Amino acid sequence: MRITTRQQSGAMVVSIENERLDANIAADFKSAMRGFITNGNLYFVLDLHRVN
Repeated sequence: MRITTRQQSGAMVVSIENERLDANIAADFKSAMRGFITNGNLYFVLDLHRVN
């Protein structure tokens, strides 16, 4: 799974670069999000424009 992140207006923008977000990568996505939260990020915007 490919994820890019950036900070914008106090929120972390998480962009998923894959065309699909399915059960095969759900555990990786969950782990990545937990890591972001553990690192102190509290506000998120999920950019899913590439996901079909």
